[in-house]
Amino acid sequence: MAESLFRYITVQRLLIPEGGALFPAGWSVWLGQADLCLAWWLGRIPVICYLVYKSHGSCLLETQEKELVMKKRVGGVVTGLIALFISVPSVTVAMPYVRGAVGLASMSDSKYTASSYSAGYNLAGAVGLDGGHYRVEAEIGYQNNEIRNILKKLSMTTYMANYYLDIAVPVVPVAPFLTAGVGVANIYGGSGSDRVVAWQVGAGAGVHVFPFTTLDLQYRHAGTADPVLDGRKYTIGSNNVTVGLRVGL
Repeated sequence: MAESLFRYITVQRLLIPEGGALFPAGWSVWLGQADLCLAWWLGRIPVICYLVYKSHGSCLLETQEKELVMKKRVGGVVTGLIALFISVPSVTVAMPYVRGAVGLASMSDSKYTASSYSAGYNLAGAVGLDGGHYRVEAEIGYQNNEIRNILKKLSMTTYMANYYLDIAVPVVPVAPFLTAGVGVANIYGGSGSDRVVAWQVGAGAGVHVFPFTTLDLQYRHAGTADPVLDGRKYTIGSNNVTVGLRVGL
């Protein structure tokens, strides 16, 4: 009965002729499981978004209360990340991997101060699980830009939980994907620093260059809650283009 249900979901969603002419035998069941996997993830996204929203808190509190609010904010994000990872279905069939990426980072001008940023660079490293049509990973990133008008460096270290949806394209060797992530960022500028909630969305494509090895090109738009550095409030919005290498373990 389960196999019939999976085949029905696959045929209705992907318009695959019954009999599996487009895919090898057994793929209908596997793709049906991927559908259920995606549905499970979609059911958890609102919960994670709510936890991040609640953790953000009010930006108008007194200075002496900000440290307590920051602890609650980070705690809420961590809770969301834990919920993200413990809810991964079919972990037993997912393949672990490591990924590294390097690229260019172009930041939008700050809204609160007359500040513009020079183009900088972005580095990232991650470990994750590849379930075929989806991937989840924990990522550490570093970005560096210069604030032009005051000749100061602005850098940030990010700790993100990312989700990828891989899109299968028949015959074509390039595999496109969509991605989204949430986490925290430690931002440094001048002699000040701040820790804020961070998020990112993007898209890209990968190509297999060796067995278990994928070269990818991706674009991400990243943002954070507004940090306060040396008494000044900044807005952070960055458009990043990176080249990465993913190796299965």
